[in-house]
Amino acid sequence: VLFEGAYDSIEHIYPQNPHHKYWLSSFNGYTAKQKKILRSSLGNFVALSGAKNSKLGNRSFPEKKGNSHNAIGYKFGTYAEIELSNYEDWGAQEILLRGLKMLIFLEQRWGIKIGTGKKSDKKEFLGLDFLK
Repeated sequence: VLFEGAYDSIEHIYPQNPHHKYWLSSFNGYTAKQKKILRSSLGNFVALSGAKNSKLGNRSFPEKKGNSHNAIGYKFGTYAEIELSNYEDWGAQEILLRGLKMLIFLEQRWGIKIGTGKKSDKKEFLGLDFLK
């Protein structure tokens, strides 16, 4: 068991099966391989309960954030989820920026060094060196 208690699931913010028009539009400039890499990159994950993950599913990012009609969204969750709700949209640059932020946290908190410490090394580690 990787997680004990409520947070027993990993949500792909940009979903594994992105059929919603929001996702198709947001990632239409990327190849199938690049989309797969983006979906599997560290910055695209958040720990959730299995029940919440099922409810969010493949919805658009604005729907996943939550609103007055959807009280299960990120804005009603953990600190990590609330932080996600502060993003206007969710695309490749947001995945990259969040992934870099998470790696910087790892470096500062636990002294884990990623490559030489350069941003380019971190982008490569995240598999996102194809992004500008």
